[in-house]
Amino acid sequence: MADRATDRRLAYSAAEVAEYLGVTDTHIRNLMRDGTIPSLKLGARRLIRADVLDRLLAELEAEQAVADAERYGEGPKKPKAKRTTARRAAGKVPTKKRRAS
Repeated sequence: MADRATDRRLAYSAAEVAEYLGVTDTHIRNLMRDGTIPSLKLGARRLIRADVLDRLLAELEAEQAVADAERYGEGPKKPKAKRTTARRAAGKVPTKKRRAS
């Protein structure tokens, strides 16, 4: 599954998908069992079609982008001011006085 241009397979086993995604075989099989990852049975094997896997990953990426936008807001994050600095600017914390030498 490393290079789609040279790898012309149409479907992969749960073990191959798990290795590719960096998760356990059991996790992939559980996702197949609950219908999150559709699979087909060929003889004694369950296979995941390559286009289904591509579509699933694209959907997960889109969901993550929406969640990130909701969590962090759109655009770059502004650095937070330190609490004491903000309070000092508001006049709630006295400024430090330097000693005369």
